[in-house]
Order: sequence, then structure tokens, then C-alpha cells
Amino acid sequence: MTDSRSMSSVFSGLSVRSEVPTRTMEAALTPLQDQVRIFTSLPPTIMLDAAKRQRLVSEARRVHMALARLQENAAQLETDSDLGMTAGIRHRITMDYDCAVEQSEELTSSLSQAASTGSNTVSVDRLVNSSQNILTSVTSALYAFDQTVVLRIESAGAQVTNLGERLSDIPSSEPVPLQPLQDALTALSQSVVKFSELTGARRADLKDECQRSEMDACRLTMEHCYRSLMSSVKVLLQHSGLSITRMNCLAVKDNFLEMVALMTRVAALPYDKSAWQRATPLAQDFDALETILAQAADDFTIDSKKEEMGGELCRQLDAIILHAKQVAESPRTGDRAGEQLLRSCDEAVACLATLLTIASEDEDKLTNGSIVSGGAGASSPFAGSTTSMSRPAGRRNSQREDNRMSRGSSTGVLQAVNIIEGVELLTEAVTSLRKLTQIALSQHTAAALAQMHRDRSLVDYLHESAAVRNNAKTSEYSSQLLRQVERFEEVVTSVCSISTDLPNVLRAKRSLAELRVLCPQAVAAAHVLYKHPSSKVARDNMSSFEHAWHAEVDQLMDALRSLGPSDKVKNDSSAIVLDRSRSVSMHALSGPRLTSTTVHRTSSINSFASFRQRLQQRKTTEQVKGRLYASQPDVHVATADL
Repeated sequence: MTDSRSMSSVFSGLSVRSEVPTRTMEAALTPLQDQVRIFTSLPPTIMLDAAKRQRLVSEARRVHMALARLQENAAQLETDSDLGMTAGIRHRITMDYDCAVEQSEELTSSLSQAASTGSNTVSVDRLVNSSQNILTSVTSALYAFDQTVVLRIESAGAQVTNLGERLSDIPSSEPVPLQPLQDALTALSQSVVKFSELTGARRADLKDECQRSEMDACRLTMEHCYRSLMSSVKVLLQHSGLSITRMNCLAVKDNFLEMVALMTRVAALPYDKSAWQRATPLAQDFDALETILAQAADDFTIDSKKEEMGGELCRQLDAIILHAKQVAESPRTGDRAGEQLLRSCDEAVACLATLLTIASEDEDKLTNGSIVSGGAGASSPFAGSTTSMSRPAGRRNSQREDNRMSRGSSTGVLQAVNIIEGVELLTEAVTSLRKLTQIALSQHTAAALAQMHRDRSLVDYLHESAAVRNNAKTSEYSSQLLRQVERFEEVVTSVCSISTDLPNVLRAKRSLAELRVLCPQAVAAAHVLYKHPSSKVARDNMSSFEHAWHAEVDQLMDALRSLGPSDKVKNDSSAIVLDRSRSVSMHALSGPRLTSTTVHRTSSINSFASFRQRLQQRKTTEQVKGRLYASQPDVHVATADL
């Protein structure tokens, strides 16, 4: 049951928001918000003439009339016995509306008093506070009504659970008393129908897409679990001599009741989607890195924040590249896509090295126009770079000329400009890396979907082999079905890791979880059919699990298709690969090499401070004539080197 104390914080948090979680609350609250907005948007000081006073008084009366209608509707709903409204909720609704009406009357009286005295000023703070209190009180009352809906769903779910648990009492010895069992199954069917109606209406009323998707997935699972439960009970009654029939029936019953409890929790407010956000770690890492880059240009100009910012960038990029290289080296990734992804990882590391190099230079080197100790004639590593692809060439040249003129007078200007360019270069590299990772994972998805389409009929083959008592084929298809679930899990984990489409991530994860549970149940049903191939209830039982398997696999395939990148993302990624290659080539031809010839790979990233210390000890630079990372046996660059 939803705790009323925990809901009180939700009321105040959502009282003045334009977005509300259900369509019913939106229909009641939005008109009132529109009417009250004229008061909440008043400036701190306002001079009122007669026309303005009269208009505000009219608006206040309209708000009062709207509250009166809402209060009247609430009184009618409180007398509806079907809602099952508790005395505590009824009292809270009454108190909330009384408070709202009281604030409305205070709003009207404040304006009427100003109009009667002919005053040109009015207490705006008083009007705003009264308006916000009205919204808070009405929102609290609407949440109380919503809690009544949730309580009805919880009550119906508890009834289904109680009746479902009675199936555990079916005796294992024959004969089984049929009349009590038939009465229990009839009552269970009626309670399931009522629960389905309530949850269906709740799903239609919800606005959060993740919440709706989870209810859809749970509803699909609950429906085929119920059909499988009914067929399993029939098998248990007719073939109680097999211990596996009872075990399978109880397993299906537990899965069914788990879905009922899950739907009850999902229907409540507030809805927590943090568990599904944790299922997308790579996407979270990319988002975190992009957030850091958004403020890197400012933080790198502050000496006290340089080390902290450099360490954050190193750690975040290291985590991303670890996942990206795993994707690139996967056998499901094509050679070309894997090569592009590894190259993009190297380019991101190089861009980070460039940025850290610029951020850690001394003022005298900046004044002389040298990034690494190579004399005043050394050029900037950004010279000739195509980092800002959308910036006109003339503007780039003029900005470089301004940089040269400012070197002797203000090193801070030069440093800020170079850091901005470095952040832009790293941001482009990260964007390219993200899209190329999506493309590589789309190959995983395509291969998995093709394999799913071919193996979708495995459960059909299992059914046929068990029906003809082919022991070898039945065992073979049972093993293949178990291995197929393992392949599903690997693909879903990798594809969902970089997706930001939480509703489809949720659907894929829910389908995968159900397939894990459904697989041994289908194998057990095939075993029963193998023992009794002429039994109609055994054939029907296997057919119900076959239908459930197909339904979950179809939902999983549909979710994976939706999680794949669009054609626009694929085209954009191809263009980025070409642009990045040109950019890196020009950068390498015109700028100094970022590393000495004796940089070695270490197991983890060193701190930014140690990177700066090693950088200051360098004595010479090396010109690069080719790619930024030329293939030399003694040079290895990765995030660990930073």
C-alpha cells in the first residue's frame, strides 16, 4: 500500500508543474493551472488601475467557481461505493478542498478590498502565495483520488494472489476432489478478469512511457502465464504420477503471481525508473562525459580545477574505451566496423592528450607560441586542424591572426582559445565514438535478429520431437533452447548498454527475464508430452508454452529493432568517419607529435598531475608525417598513458 506520508512530498513537488503523471489528473488540474497562472506570473510590483483591478477580481471569482465544481464532483465520487474509498482518504480530500476554497476566498477578498478602497497597489506576494496554495491543495486531493485507484488495483491483486496460492494445496495423491478445485479456478478466473480491467484502465491513464511499457510487458507475461497455469493444472490432475508435472505447475503459478505483484507496484506513483537507467551503463558514461566537456573550457582556465577536470576526463574516457574495445573485438562486429571503432578510440585518446597538453603548458611556452618544448617556431597542434568543420575558413584564419597578435600581451586569451578548440576536437571525437559504437552494436542486433528468426521455431521442433517420442531430438532441441536464451542475454546486454530509449530497453529486459523463466518450463512440458504423447491435455499444455515462447521472442525482437540506430545515424556516422580521418591527417601533418618515442602502456590511467610532470620533462618533439598514430613498434598510446 502506498504510504500517505511519502506521498506528501510528491504533492508539493508536482503542485506547480505543468506535467502530471495521469491523464485524469491532467484533465482536472490543467484548466485550473491556466486560470491561476495570471496570479502566479504577476511582477513583484504592479500598479493597478480600475480596469486591471476588475479583471483580476473576475479571474479570482472564476478560480473560486472552478474549485466549487471540483469540490462538488469530489463529493459525488466519495459516495461511489465501487471506488472503495477509505475514511482516511475521504477526510484528506475534504480537507484539501476546504483549504483550496479558503485560499480562493482570501485571493478574492484581497482584490475586492483593493477595489473598494481604490488602492492602486496590492500585495503581489499574498496573491502568489494564495495561488500556489490553491494548486498544492488541489493536487494533493487529486493524488488522494489516484491513491484510491491504486488501492483498488492492490486489492484486486491481493485477491488474485490469495486464490492462486490455493492451487498449492492440490493433493499429490489421487483422486483429487474436483468440485473444490473447480470452484477455486472459477473464482481465480473472475478475479483475474477484474484485475486485468483495472490495470488496463490504469495503463491507459498513465502518461509516462516507461511506466506504460512496463505495464504492457507485465500484462503480456501475465496473460500467457495464466493460460499456461490453467493447462498445467489440467496436466497435474490427469498425470499426477509424474513429479515434474507438480513442480512445473507450481513454477508457473509462482511466475504468474510474481507478474501480478509487479503490475501492482508499477501502477503506483511515483514511478521509479532508476533500475532501467542502470541497464544502460555505456550510455550513462557517454552522457557523463558530454556533461563534463560542456564545462571543461571554463574549468580548464581555472588553475585550481585543472587537475580535477583532467582526472575526470581520463577516468570517464577510460571507462568508455574499455567497453568500446570489447564491442570492436566481438566476433559479431564486422571487420570494417571494428577497425573504425578502434581507430575512433585512438583518436579520442589523442584529442584528450592534446587538450591536457594545452592545459598543462607554462605561460612562457604559451607566450612563445610553443605547445611542447621545441622553441618559438613550433606550431600549435591545432594549426591546420579541421576541428570546427562548420566554421568558415576566413574566420578561422582571422582568429589565428588574432591569436598571434595577442601572444605578447595576454597569454590568457591564447590559452582560452586553444582550450576551446581542444574541447571542440575532443567533443567531436566522443560524438564519433558514440555513433560508431551504436553502428557496431547494430551489427550485433542484426545478427541476433537473423539468428532469432531462424531459431524461433526451435520450440516447435521440440514440440514435434516430443510428440513422436524422439528422445535424441528432444534432448538436442532442449539444449539448443537453453543455449538460445544465453545468446539472447548477451545481445540484449550489449545493445541496451548504449541505448537511451528506456521504454524499449525495458521491454527487451522484461522479455529476456521471462524467457529465462519460460525456457525450463517449456522443456518440462515437452518431457511430459514425451511420456504421454497421446494425451490431449499434455499436447495442449505444450502448445500453451509454445505460444508463450513465441509471444516473448516476438516482443524481444520488436524491442531490439526499435533499439537499433536509424538510417540517419548510420549516414551521419559514415560522414563523421571521413571527416575525422581528414581532420586527423591534417592535424598530424601540421602539428607536433603529442608523445615522445618512449611512451609505454600501463595497466590503468595515471593521475593528471603525473601526466603534467612527465610532460614538463620532455626535451624534444617529433614531427609527424601521416596519421596521428603512426604504426611504430615502440609507440603505444592509450588512455592508460594519460
